[in-house]
Amino acid sequence: MGIETFTDKERIVFYNLLKYPDYGDRKISEVTGIKPSTVTAIRRRLKEDDMFKTITVPAVNRIGYELIMVSYGRFSPTADRKAKEAFFEKIREEKTIFYAVEGGNIALMMSVARNYSEVKKRIDSHIYFFNSHNLSANGDWRFLLFPFEVSKLISYFDYHHLFAQLYGIEDPVDVEIGYENCTPYHLTRKEKQSLYGMVKFPDANDIDIAREMGLSRQGFANIKSRFKEVGLVAKKNILNLQKLGIDIMAISHSRFNPRTPLKERSHGIKKIMETTPQFIMLSGNFENLMVGAFSNYEHFNTVKLNALKIYREHDFLRGEPEITLIPMQSARVIKDLTFFEIIEDVLGEK
Repeated sequence: MGIETFTDKERIVFYNLLKYPDYGDRKISEVTGIKPSTVTAIRRRLKEDDMFKTITVPAVNRIGYELIMVSYGRFSPTADRKAKEAFFEKIREEKTIFYAVEGGNIALMMSVARNYSEVKKRIDSHIYFFNSHNLSANGDWRFLLFPFEVSKLISYFDYHHLFAQLYGIEDPVDVEIGYENCTPYHLTRKEKQSLYGMVKFPDANDIDIAREMGLSRQGFANIKSRFKEVGLVAKKNILNLQKLGIDIMAISHSRFNPRTPLKERSHGIKKIMETTPQFIMLSGNFENLMVGAFSNYEHFNTVKLNALKIYREHDFLRGEPEITLIPMQSARVIKDLTFFEIIEDVLGEK
């Protein structure tokens, strides 16, 4: 099974929808030179075919969360199916876990935490569950911590680079290397309501969100504008990898030479982004987590060898990257970017 085929106009419109999720159809038309009515028809068709969905991502590092955790690993081939499902139910119930996917006896999860104590409790709880139910041995799972104050979310569910590489579209890369902005943003009551509404109802218009949250249309519009100005929210269009026909998701964990901290690797990072179909790249000074999607194993292997060449040319690596593959055609999404549950947890919304 190959990746989905598109007409030239569909390919160009889809790429720009992924790159500019805030743009309306008229703006996409100006960028692409394709008639607004055609852009509207293509957007509608892609949505109806479940090729992408729109979400609003909150800057949780500004409202009380200190770090992001990525955990992944392999279940034992003899793991009891009911115990495995019980673990996934546990994942669904944890509000601060916002993304989880499983396939081929391998799972990937992403979550946030207010502090190290909180995340350590979660790690201990998961390890206990694994061992008490014979799901996995300790060494089969990785728990990677990226504190926002000393990390950079270089790519965070951004799919336009991936799409461009799969479909032969020129996609200039502009990488800004620096730690995340963790200046606390203190929300007023109406701002809390507005943030919850924007994250809970990403496809709704301003009138409907304002009405749902009990706010005036103008008041909500002002708050929304302020949130965007200070970087408290970001709209993203999320590509459906399985519908696209992606065969492999690859998780790569790299450790770096202590002589090459994050800013010293900026040129290499740019090269990696230009040549790797990734949609997640989190980096601290001395380690990096990248998640990419590939049309088949041959595609993955070609990209891997090229990335290793770039890293070695710059003497970045401390040991070989640890790579784990998830077969996407048999995969299932356990939690699909449920950021609104995090906002419920932070704001006490029900």
